[in-house]
Amino acid sequence: MRTSNMIKGLKFVWRMGKYWILLSLGVSIITGLFPILSIYITKELVNKVSLIITGNSDAYSLALMLLGAQFLIMLLSSIVNHVKDYYDHKIGIQLDHELKKEISIRANQVPYSYYDNPEFYNHLERIESNSGSKFLSPIISSFGILTALITLVSLMTFLFQIHWSLLVISILIFIPSFIVKSYYGNKQFMLNLMLTPRAREASFMRRLLTGRENAKEIRTFRLADYFVNKWSTTFLTNAEQSLVLLKKQKRAEILLDGLTGLFYTGAAGIIIWLTKTATVKIGEFVAIGQAVHNTQDAVNQISMNMAQFVEDSLYINDYFSFMESQDMKMQGNQHDLKDFPDIVSSITLANVSFRYPNSEHRILNNISLRINAGEKIAIVGHNGSGKTTLIKCLLGLYQVTEGDIYFNDTEINNIKKKSLSDNTTVIFQDFIKYPFSIKENIVVSNVNDQDNYEKMESAAKDAGIHNDILAFEHNYDTILGKFLKEGEDLSGGQWQKVAMARALFKDSKVMILDEPTSALDPMSELEMFRNFKKFTFDKTAFFISHRMSAAMVADRIVVMKNGEIVEVGTHKQLIEMDGCYREMYKAQANLFTDSMEEVYV
Repeated sequence: MRTSNMIKGLKFVWRMGKYWILLSLGVSIITGLFPILSIYITKELVNKVSLIITGNSDAYSLALMLLGAQFLIMLLSSIVNHVKDYYDHKIGIQLDHELKKEISIRANQVPYSYYDNPEFYNHLERIESNSGSKFLSPIISSFGILTALITLVSLMTFLFQIHWSLLVISILIFIPSFIVKSYYGNKQFMLNLMLTPRAREASFMRRLLTGRENAKEIRTFRLADYFVNKWSTTFLTNAEQSLVLLKKQKRAEILLDGLTGLFYTGAAGIIIWLTKTATVKIGEFVAIGQAVHNTQDAVNQISMNMAQFVEDSLYINDYFSFMESQDMKMQGNQHDLKDFPDIVSSITLANVSFRYPNSEHRILNNISLRINAGEKIAIVGHNGSGKTTLIKCLLGLYQVTEGDIYFNDTEINNIKKKSLSDNTTVIFQDFIKYPFSIKENIVVSNVNDQDNYEKMESAAKDAGIHNDILAFEHNYDTILGKFLKEGEDLSGGQWQKVAMARALFKDSKVMILDEPTSALDPMSELEMFRNFKKFTFDKTAFFISHRMSAAMVADRIVVMKNGEIVEVGTHKQLIEMDGCYREMYKAQANLFTDSMEEVYV
């Protein structure tokens, strides 16, 4: 447990709810005094009732007053506790919202390569789960300790006045209770740390079994039983390890309860001995027994809250280790950087290489290329040749391992991330299909301009989806998919046109398209490429394609193989080279020729 993190956590909560902290402090002090007040009133009440039983009618009115005071304390205790529960829940919701917001922002600043690291997801999963209640728990535990301490001190003072041995017994109860609860609290956190990867795997398989987007493949391949069994094994493995720890904890707590029972029996023996050796009224006898019992409860509350404090403070350490990652800080530091160039005269890749963290294998190897203003570049190559990775480096998503990328004369790491993002557009092959309106699916690329209906409609027309949208009853307000609401389903080709409209709506200086026509029918694909140069005439554009015919509309074609650029040129030049490009082109051409011959035969 790091004290500095606890202080930062307290400052965070103070900023969010200083009045809640002050309220909790006041409530802790008041509720800590309730037990001793209740014991005192009970003692006097029992004594007065005993006098009434022996015929002393003068004690009757005072007994009623004490009874009323006892009722008021019970009522006040109930009101205070329920009010506190409400405000605890309220601040928990506010913290949960703020923490999840901060985590989301920070996750968006982490180096993109972290998303290829499973440990990053494990860390994110741990701090995302019930973040508000876990962050608040150490503070609530602290107030619980304060309340129990006030109760304990007042009761121990009362017991000490009766006999010093009762005080010693109360202290002895505390030590084993705290040790056991702290030990298993720490063990529980470390177990959760270890079980997180399997918990994520089980959660993923549950989504496979219950998600609409997965249902067709799960049913077609009859995978339900396979994944149910796989999920069940993973779930039960985690559950078994949790139960092993819980079993050990309960054994220890049984021994602890037995030890507490012995202490309580010893205290009861001392009380009986006192009734023989001293003048103790019946009220004092009842009060001493109640005080001993309440003292043990207070001791248990302190040890339990301290153990909970230790366990949940580990979560706070985990949270700040995520939020204060040096890599993330470096990503977030955008001071003294430049804006994206107003006019992009060139994009240069100088000896660029890339490999994933903790890996020696180079995905890109010594890439050098210069792209002039307004050029349309097609990137082709077999699967795994490094095409999409190269694009991600151009976007600044991946930090290159070696070499540099320049926009004009400005190195990419010297450009503000926001400015770079604002001036580049990319539609990946696995673009997001938002379960919102068609309008939102288009304007999401530039939400600052989302009310520009004319621009949105123009983008949809250029992408070839406008007429399809008008066919829906609610036009651009039509909800897509059936995940959140009863919306309309689009075909793969229609979704790809919506994604193209999204890219065009952003209207940035550099446009990158990853397989922009893979789901289009031949006529739509032909129309798309006929319009390609028109809607990118003033932009520098890149597109990745496996279709060699698509590459013919580019000014230059870049051929990649095994993470390297092996050929660069126009379609005609590359055909004349008789190299890798010509081989791929002929393979596709022969495929279509053979298909046509089969049709005519």
